[in-house]
Amino acid sequence: MSPVDLDAIRFPGQQTDERVFLFLRRHWISFVGPVLIVMVMVLLPIIMTVFLRYLTFDMESVLVNIFQGFDSIDPGLRAKQMLVFMYSAYYFFVASYFLVLWLDYYFDITIVTNERIIDISQIGLFNRVVSELYLTQIQDVSGNQKGFLQNLFHYGDVIIQTAGGKNNFVIDHVSDSYGVARKIVDLQEALMERRISVDDAVKVE
Repeated sequence: MSPVDLDAIRFPGQQTDERVFLFLRRHWISFVGPVLIVMVMVLLPIIMTVFLRYLTFDMESVLVNIFQGFDSIDPGLRAKQMLVFMYSAYYFFVASYFLVLWLDYYFDITIVTNERIIDISQIGLFNRVVSELYLTQIQDVSGNQKGFLQNLFHYGDVIIQTAGGKNNFVIDHVSDSYGVARKIVDLQEALMERRISVDDAVKVE
């Protein structure tokens, strides 16, 4: 669940006695869908070129005729340059799209400490949303695995019900969602026990 050195993790606003117990990212299988989409986008111009040639449609000849209409010098060269530009622009777009998808996957993280849950969502290249939930606000925690893939690869959602009628706090597509849910419950119970012990000690004094 946390294949990193948890003791080395530091984040803004971390308390001196606050320890990180879970460092979560979405399961890698959740990134397979976007990768397949990008692969289709990469292959699409090649497939279209082969298909159009099968229909005896030559894009370069069309561009040559267009440049001839503009009385362009060396329309054949201009047509080839335009094709290179079109392909380059398209693949630059595909690469940029993949970069955005990767950043969204890689920088979407959830940190669970002995005090709270911090959820960091990367939105595009430059936007980030940080949400936090203190363990004392939790009413119920449950793990959820739906469908064949989630049960096969043992990942799913962790659904956290909060006090005060607020919306559920959801950790999406994490490995061993049941184990994560149990760990959060254990941390909450340990926190409550510590606070009861401190209150009892204050009363004795």
